[in-house]
Amino acid sequence: VVPYYKALDTMMASVQPPRALWSDTEIFEEGSLDKNYSAAPAARVLEQLSAEAPYVGGAVSFAWQYLSPYMGKPGASKLYEQYHLRTQQR
Repeated sequence: VVPYYKALDTMMASVQPPRALWSDTEIFEEGSLDKNYSAAPAARVLEQLSAEAPYVGGAVSFAWQYLSPYMGKPGASKLYEQYHLRTQQR
């Protein structure tokens, strides 16, 4: 991921008019062949965000239902709690 964002960051510096590069972080993991997706571990999501941070102006998330504890996706409540706790410690 880092070489990709580093190359994009270099290219974006020359774009006119200026544009911001943002990350679209996937916060889910693919399950079995039946496409049973679940929320990704918070450690993986935060590691990905940290790796991208030097090269992007911000981040959005795909897909919100894997972070929302109200959408009924497996692991979403745990991911939300872990993410919330870790971001509050910063």
